Amino acid sequence: MKHQLALILLLIAVIYAMGQPQARGQSTVPIYDVQESFFSDFPNAEKPSWTKEGAYYYVSFVQKTLNMRAKYTLTGTWLSTVISIKEAQLPQITRQYLTDKYADYSIVSIRFHDAVGNAYYQLAIQKGSVKKTLHFHENGNFWK
Repeated sequence: MKHQLALILLLIAVIYAMGQPQARGQSTVPIYDVQESFFSDFPNAEKPSWTKEGAYYYVSFVQKTLNMRAKYTLTGTWLSTVISIKEAQLPQITRQYLTDKYADYSIVSIRFHDAVGNAYYQLAIQKGSVKKTLHFHENGNFWK
């Protein structure tokens, strides 16, 4: 009788643990449909690393030497991609704007955000302890 009770309690504990929401940012591999969508969108992706945060899957990966991070719904619908890029990959108009307005700042990071109906560049720049974030439209024109 004690063994049956212990087995029932163990079974209840396992069922309870399986029903708990996953911790934010915990590594996980999504269902096949999400993976299939990802590899269809990014056939040359290397080193994919998955996390699940709330109702979304995020996958960090490398494609053509670029570090990227894509966001998918739980059913595999692509929502956005963020790509870390180098200054030389910015449009000429953006590079000229930086030279004209922020020549004494150094670039901390450059990311290209690509989402359904919205694509833009985001730059983090710094001069001493002063940090700024700049946004540019996909065509390179300053936005904010």
